Amino acid sequence: MDKYIYYTINPKEKLFKQLAGFLYFLSLSKNTNRILVLPRFEIKDKFYNYEDLFDIDEINNNFNVISFNNYIKASSINISIGTNTHCYIHGFWQLPFTSPNYMDYRKYIKFNKKFHPFKTEKKYLAIHWRQEDFLKVRPHAVMDKEELVIYVNKKLKELNLKKVYIATNSNVVEHLEYVHKHLPTFLIPQENMSDIDYAILEILICAQSEYFIGSYTSLYSTYIIGERIILEKNNYEIYKNRK
Repeated sequence: MDKYIYYTINPKEKLFKQLAGFLYFLSLSKNTNRILVLPRFEIKDKFYNYEDLFDIDEINNNFNVISFNNYIKASSINISIGTNTHCYIHGFWQLPFTSPNYMDYRKYIKFNKKFHPFKTEKKYLAIHWRQEDFLKVRPHAVMDKEELVIYVNKKLKELNLKKVYIATNSNVVEHLEYVHKHLPTFLIPQENMSDIDYAILEILICAQSEYFIGSYTSLYSTYIIGERIILEKNNYEIYKNRK
């Protein structure tokens, strides 16, 4: 009889922390020879099936998995499937980037083909400027607006680049206006895109930049770095405020 793993990550966690949980259970299912039920990501009270955001064929072809919908159908027909399912509910599991086999799993997590790669003829720098929650809980991991401008201008000169893309969760208008006034930024309008779709677009932008600067301890930055490694773009750094 097949054995399964079903799990959920605490729904308060954002998508990319939930993805770190997915990598953990992908590893666990492989090591325990169980079939992994692909997750439904719960974000702001809305559910996204794995295949809504990611390439299901890539994961199907390389791991023993079953989609959430197919698992529900199968278990409604065969009640013994439920009794052979090991459940982990609303935890905080993660496969850390420092794990020696992180990329053995991460390299198979690819976006759904509906997300088209960002293309531009211009070379640019990209930076993930984490603000908001990190200002309170991890001040050592972030730059203020003045530090950002100084740091980025120095890096642009060093790399001989003319443009920078800033992915940020800051919503302080004064800070954003200051940054855009003092740096040669370019913007991609969100228009009718959902927050999740826009976050993925920004990952593609940052992944394809000439150079990337990530925020220390941020899983969003970690995901971008994983994407860059897949693309063989190993030129990046993680900024850590040393004050």
